[in-house]
Amino acid sequence: MKKGHERGKKAWFGLVLGMAFILNFINGIAATTRMSNRLPEINPLIDNYAPASIYMLTMPTNMIASILFGIATIGIFLARNKEKVRIAGLAGAFLSISAGFPLAFYSMFIESGVPAFSMFILGPVVSLVAGISILSSKMWGNLVVSRKG
Repeated sequence: MKKGHERGKKAWFGLVLGMAFILNFINGIAATTRMSNRLPEINPLIDNYAPASIYMLTMPTNMIASILFGIATIGIFLARNKEKVRIAGLAGAFLSISAGFPLAFYSMFIESGVPAFSMFILGPVVSLVAGISILSSKMWGNLVVSRKG
């Protein structure tokens, strides 16, 4: 394989990790917007924070997951120690799944009162796919280890 060229599996895996990075970042920004739209306007010390609470809880988690997926995306191509990249990817997947699915279900079923599609679901689903790929040792070895030849 020529210098500067990557295997197809590694490139596709990088695409999935990059999608997880972007979708978690978008979830964090969207949670910030929804949080600011639902904060009480008159007296925040007395008024109820309940409509904004789920967004307050999940926004930092989505942002940290986004940073970890960004590290994993760059790391699979450039890092020498792939195990640290794997840990960063698994941590990002765990954070995205633990904050993303509750946020998506809240947005889809509870907030509007009737079942509706929510864009918040895409981040945790792509992160789940990336997390399963990272978790499987055999799949991780096939995706990341470059063959000499």
